[in-house]
Amino acid sequence: MSHRDLIIIESAGKAKAISNAWLRLRGNTPMVFATNGHLMVQPESLSPLMIFPGFRDARHPRSERIVDRLKALVMSTGWVWIATDPDAEGEVIAHDVMRLCDPPMAAYRMKLAGLDEASIASAITSAAFVDWKAGAALWPDAVAGHARRILDRLIAGVFGSPDRPVGRVLSGFLDRAARGPVDPPQVSAGAGMNMADLLLAPELENMALQDIAASAQRLYEKGMLSYPRTLARTIPSSRATLVRTAIRRAGGSLGEGEPRGAHDGLCPLVGVEEMVRLADEARWPPHGQPTDRRVLAVITRGAMGLPPPKRKKKLDIERRILATLLDAGLGRPSTWAPFCEKNAERGLIEADGDLTARGREWAAHQPPWLGADFTSRMESLLDASGESPRDLVMAILSQFPGDAQEAISDAIREESGFEVETKKSGKNKPVGGFEKTNSQEHDRLKNNDLSVKLQIL
Repeated sequence: MSHRDLIIIESAGKAKAISNAWLRLRGNTPMVFATNGHLMVQPESLSPLMIFPGFRDARHPRSERIVDRLKALVMSTGWVWIATDPDAEGEVIAHDVMRLCDPPMAAYRMKLAGLDEASIASAITSAAFVDWKAGAALWPDAVAGHARRILDRLIAGVFGSPDRPVGRVLSGFLDRAARGPVDPPQVSAGAGMNMADLLLAPELENMALQDIAASAQRLYEKGMLSYPRTLARTIPSSRATLVRTAIRRAGGSLGEGEPRGAHDGLCPLVGVEEMVRLADEARWPPHGQPTDRRVLAVITRGAMGLPPPKRKKKLDIERRILATLLDAGLGRPSTWAPFCEKNAERGLIEADGDLTARGREWAAHQPPWLGADFTSRMESLLDASGESPRDLVMAILSQFPGDAQEAISDAIREESGFEVETKKSGKNKPVGGFEKTNSQEHDRLKNNDLSVKLQIL
């Protein structure tokens, strides 16, 4: 057995930065293994549904070679550090590592706010020990990630069809777009910057959203940017002094930001002098400025609280879709860019924000209860988490109208040949593992009334 540390990451692009920092911080060169995304995936086709009683979904290894190699490394090393991304997808991958490998020695969950040496040192210090032999409980974000995946497949598979898709985010988006065009949110100077602000930055209006997101990821992997897929606008506490010094030199102003979620806002991981230069470049970009440098300059401008320039042209279709998602409270930083690109290609919305003929046709075929308010509420309930994916799925499905619950129950029963699990309790016997929702309760939820509480069944 090797006594070297094994660090498990998602993207191979992070390996060099982590390995070099590890050598300086811990005095040994670790083995670094990249999963290259999710280890386990669902079948591509929605038919058959492959959701079973107890709301368990069938998944298979995305790559048998990667899984086999990972198992062999875990079994042959002394210390395992799981350093997948600090978001729901990263937590699901970390949990899949637990279930697939069950390492015999000590293991730690390490969450990296950035790939600079200071962030890696902080992540090592705050890493959480995982008691594998005791059967560690799921992390809250992993519960939400598993539940989101199962719910998305249930909704798409039961209520949609290949020619007229239905989806938790798609249906909500179409409902909100049908009400009229949405302008991008206004961000005041001094507010900081999050992923939505970056994607909608006026300086980058000629770049595709996927290209902006990819550039931010590259900067993160180079150790030049904090974790990019964030809703927050706060400056990391470890960078506050440097950033505020640069702000004073550049003439900016920064408020307290808007804390949301588990992450800080976007922040360049460079020195004071470099921040000042980048802020200048954001205002007066040099000719031939490389893409990543341009994106980092815009992030620096936002992080330092400097005002954005005026938008030179109208929103394109991708950005109009993103503005609609943000207005409805739908999607997440990791899914915004691909969702916008995919649905721009589908031709569902005009550049002015109105639905196209195809968009109106698709909107007319969405379940009437699956509107923007309902789907946004589902997102909030997913963030509330639960004791297990099954509990969380059951809790959210209990908010569906009765006929939708029946349709899901029937689909699972007909495909599996088994009665769907039910809750052993009270007079209102649940259907398909979740209780029916009476019409009054459904109306309150449809109107986004917060009096409807999440109940873990």
